[in-house]
Amino acid sequence: MAKLTAEERETISRAAHNELCRRSYVDYLRLVTHDTYIPAKFHGVICTKLEAVERGELKRLIVNLPPQHGKSATISDHFPSWYLGKHPSEHIICIAYGDDLAYRFGKSNRAAVEEYGGLFNVELSTDKAEMKNWETDSGGGMISTGIGGSITGHGAQIVIIDDPIKNRAEANSETYRKKIIEEYRSTIRTRLSPDGAIIVVMTRWHEADLCAWLMEQDKWELLSFPALAEEHDQLNRKLGAPLWPEFGYTAAHYAQIKKDLGSAVFAGLYQQRPAPQEGQLIMRAWIKTIDKIPDDVGSWTISVDATFSGGADPDYVSIQAWCASGANRYLADQIRRKMGLRETIEAIREMNQRWPDTYRVLIENKANGSAIIEVLTVEIQGIIPINPKSDKVTRLQAVSPQFEAGNIFILKAEWSDDYIHELTVFPAGKHDDQVDATTQALTDMRNCTDTFAPIVF
Repeated sequence: MAKLTAEERETISRAAHNELCRRSYVDYLRLVTHDTYIPAKFHGVICTKLEAVERGELKRLIVNLPPQHGKSATISDHFPSWYLGKHPSEHIICIAYGDDLAYRFGKSNRAAVEEYGGLFNVELSTDKAEMKNWETDSGGGMISTGIGGSITGHGAQIVIIDDPIKNRAEANSETYRKKIIEEYRSTIRTRLSPDGAIIVVMTRWHEADLCAWLMEQDKWELLSFPALAEEHDQLNRKLGAPLWPEFGYTAAHYAQIKKDLGSAVFAGLYQQRPAPQEGQLIMRAWIKTIDKIPDDVGSWTISVDATFSGGADPDYVSIQAWCASGANRYLADQIRRKMGLRETIEAIREMNQRWPDTYRVLIENKANGSAIIEVLTVEIQGIIPINPKSDKVTRLQAVSPQFEAGNIFILKAEWSDDYIHELTVFPAGKHDDQVDATTQALTDMRNCTDTFAPIVF
């Protein structure tokens, strides 16, 4: 058998490497970045999932990573070009928080097809080759746009949503968060082909963000990589182990970032948990749970946080029963579910029957609360209209010393875990009805007088 020449060996090696890049997305990344892309273990996990997307085996993927950890470089900057190399007649829509970032995604993928399309025998179309809207010579292509940009009339096999939230102000705006969700529901989701896939890439800013909403609506594959390993780590790291030490992101580096940003911000942006485990305004360590309410309690008080509407999808209503013994306060019972006006009235009646020693029933004198007060005043004693003047955060801060002093006790019940979670993540949480009912009760029990006049706090 004739010995191969150096040129023949080089040709075979190049052909083998090209085939590897066609099959392996992480090797393709190394190629198109000229070996400047050096993947960590978590990048490899992401690439494996993206290959499953390409094969049609994975239809819903969420990736949560800290800032500056290569999430866009791994996904939005290059995956579309690799996918279109293998499926040149299909379409991809990539959506970012703004046009500038969308332009970058379109440009980088277009450049990759232009330089490396030969791997797949794919070329750019000469008819449509804009940076944000380009096609292949087989009719497929990529559209990149900012959130809210025009994609009407365009379908896609793959939709990528990359960091739809730009900054803290947008994350904290309930209006903006709802806008993103509505954009997804009414526009983005409608562009997807029946067997298409959606990839959401983002850092967690808020507990009620797009990721949280999506996870409630459908079954998603979630890759969540916190900067410092926590329990049930997807990479099997030891507790506290850093995510990317080989790139300089050591535990000490993350500790300094946490010090600079504060626990609440670090928990969301770096731990992908938009509320610190220890709590925000109310620390988890302050909350005491008990198996049984003491026998010597009195001052039974029912506190109601009613919804503002009774439409097809009403908000949660929280109805709590509190009691006291000396300086201590006890949350003994709670009814919490989505209720309209009539259901809320019936639930208050039920709670009052459960605790017949109740002498005050606190109901905020707004929205449905006003109607509830009008109906129940004639049949239940001690209905007290509450007219809060300060904001929700200020009201919780005002009663937080009672928690810190160890004077608040929560009965262990099926509802207590959800209650503690809402209390400790506030104001970053999705709901606040239990918080509002709590501050209403504790403020009233502290300031209680013998008169039934409306209380202002």
